[in-house]
Amino acid sequence: MEKANDYIKEQFIHLDLKKTGYSIYAIRTSLLSAITSVRPQIKGIVVDLGCGEMPYRDFLLENGNITEYIGIDIQPTEYHNQVKPDMYWDGENIPLPDNHADWFILTEFLEHYHDTQSILKEVHRVLKPGGCIYFTVPCVWPLHEIPYDEYRFTPFSMEKHFKLAGFNKIDIKPSGGMNRSLAITLGVWMENFRIWSPSRFRRYGKRAMLYLLSKFYNYLLKNEQVPEKYQNQTFISGLWGIVKK
Repeated sequence: MEKANDYIKEQFIHLDLKKTGYSIYAIRTSLLSAITSVRPQIKGIVVDLGCGEMPYRDFLLENGNITEYIGIDIQPTEYHNQVKPDMYWDGENIPLPDNHADWFILTEFLEHYHDTQSILKEVHRVLKPGGCIYFTVPCVWPLHEIPYDEYRFTPFSMEKHFKLAGFNKIDIKPSGGMNRSLAITLGVWMENFRIWSPSRFRRYGKRAMLYLLSKFYNYLLKNEQVPEKYQNQTFISGLWGIVKK
């Protein structure tokens, strides 16, 4: 269990480019920034739905305002070799009573769920009046967990889904702009470069090419500018937000 906790901290909290890799680093630094900004607000009974390894559980518990943290996931999954959820569910009905939770954590979950309205209404049921959702979704990311990669949302479609589910205070923010979007794409490309590069180029040019690209990658993240508003030609790498019942 201690090794699992060390691994989670290394991969999600104490991020190091050499250990995570280029594609993961670009996305997880944006996720860490988002959850760090909201951490002081999260309190009471917290439900982490589709929790996986619960990578932010200990990080959130450190604020001292959480009375109970409940990780819920389906059974079984590839994430639960060392870290087990507190509850299992059937993928449709959350096994908690009405008006029970103060917060829901939905990190990189909604893009995998087949019926957005259905799950948001179920979350609405379990939340107390005034309860909140913290969510993140990707906009720029390869297909993953096939065939359970269902959606890529815009801020406008997300807002519509939350309103239709009965939520009344919705704050949706970009987690990254054009630079981070390009860095994520470049990072994925760099990590797959060895697969298709011609043998001669792989032998003589790959190291130099990757060195130059790594410098450009670091430049992109260092000079990241998150868009302040949504308009035509806005490029966003992902979305996060707080939604209140």
